[in-house]
Amino acid sequence: MKNNINIIFMVGLLLFSLFFITSCVPEDINVTTPADLIAVPPEGLADYCDTVETGDLTALDLDLRVHIKNQGGTLAESSTVVVDFGNCGNSVQSVPAIPAGNTVSVLLAMPIDCLSGDWGFTIIVDYYDDVEEGTDGEANNSQIGNCVR
Repeated sequence: MKNNINIIFMVGLLLFSLFFITSCVPEDINVTTPADLIAVPPEGLADYCDTVETGDLTALDLDLRVHIKNQGGTLAESSTVVVDFGNCGNSVQSVPAIPAGNTVSVLLAMPIDCLSGDWGFTIIVDYYDDVEEGTDGEANNSQIGNCVR
């Protein structure tokens, strides 16, 4: 009789634990979908133009801060982001692993030739396809940005 009570207690505890664990997943995250990396514009700024001064004030040294979100349902392993500045060249940066639903920001050096006037660029997340995003996830890896000075 005591063994039956212990078994019933253990089954009840297991069911409660499963309910508790599954209720901790945010509602907007679908845990059955693969990782899906996208570049997102910074809050309050248009066209992905989030620059940071990195040098002394006599030299026009700017970095571009790129915000990358994993809108998928699983962990996105570490990857690489590239910003294509057109005729001015490219900038490459490593991106750490990003849990589902989270966003990270990385700084990329901007070519000095691009720092005068207005300039456009293309952000390409998961440049080397290191993250398994599925066919839909790979289709949204590029975003076009523009900085107006």
